[in-house]
Amino acid sequence: MYNILISTDDGIDSIGLTELVRSVSAYAKVYVAAPARQQSAKAMSISAFRDRMRAYEVPLEGAELAFIVDGTPSDCVKFGLQMCRERGVEIDFVLGGINLGANVGMDTHYSGTVACAFEGALQGYHAAALSVAGHLATHFEYICSLVPMLIRLSEGLSTDTVLNVNAPDLPPDEIRGIQVRRGGGRCFDIRYVPDNEPRMYYCEGYLLDRPDSAEDTDVAALYNGYAVITPQTLSRTDFAALEQLSKAVIATDSHS
Repeated sequence: MYNILISTDDGIDSIGLTELVRSVSAYAKVYVAAPARQQSAKAMSISAFRDRMRAYEVPLEGAELAFIVDGTPSDCVKFGLQMCRERGVEIDFVLGGINLGANVGMDTHYSGTVACAFEGALQGYHAAALSVAGHLATHFEYICSLVPMLIRLSEGLSTDTVLNVNAPDLPPDEIRGIQVRRGGGRCFDIRYVPDNEPRMYYCEGYLLDRPDSAEDTDVAALYNGYAVITPQTLSRTDFAALEQLSKAVIATDSHS
């Protein structure tokens, strides 16, 4: 039986987390470390070194062990993995989600849900991030049903690869299927607006779909009623540029 660590950026009381734990606990041992409150758009930030962080064990239906962590999604995954190791539990897979709202295109640079999976990958574990389109999402059955397949797929990949998975907020029989697509061109237009109080601003964000959201992207697949899997890698190296720059430097050295 698999040991699976689940985290989220939506907080310990999120319906997405609750539904994922309920579903996965039917065939795996589930361990949870989740934020005390909403941590969306925290990406892979961690608490400052030597800052104190409150964390404590809580009962959670379906979970062998669950912790509330007053920190970021990355803090939660790090903490959860440590607590499991200290109890002799070796985690097989890390899941982030289920997020309320899609994480496609450029969203993934900011997403705390995707950060959960990337933190797991950084620690050497196979991982996936799960999101359902719509901040009032109510349909989690389909994406939950994909988890066993995602685990099998991940076992054939490097732990440097994270599976980012999105599904429409639709009943299973209305979802058109699954596609594997590259990340598209969706991003946020962020503006900081003055508040009535002096020196205070609040953040407004609007989703933008860039013109390069072609048919072979995750953005298009999701809009067309498909669930979509996008493999993402830990490496930020641009290998084409690496080769180009290496040749340029060699050529420069030969003429010096």
